[in-house]
Amino acid sequence: MNHETPVPEPSSRGTVVVCGATGYLGHHVVRALHGDGWRVRALVRDAARQGDAADACDEVFVGRPTDPETLDGLFDGADRRSRPSGPVRSSVAPAFVTSTNERT
Repeated sequence: MNHETPVPEPSSRGTVVVCGATGYLGHHVVRALHGDGWRVRALVRDAARQGDAADACDEVFVGRPTDPETLDGLFDGADRRSRPSGPVRSSVAPAFVTSTNERT
């Protein structure tokens, strides 16, 4: 008998927010999570720059990590979060780190 593991529906594992989804690491993370059955909500600064990760994003949330006013609702209904990033060269801490830490 041939037993194949069924491919999960994109939302069967829950929703994960990926901050930096269009970056070098982020687009790989988006594709891997989506392929593993997660519903992916991508935080992007510019929706037009999704590139090859666009087909793996179930939701696109346009906002700026350093501007908390643009992040209202980003984590609503999310089960997990991911922030794949390389070296950060900004003197301003991402707002989602501060707001997320305050909520936990």
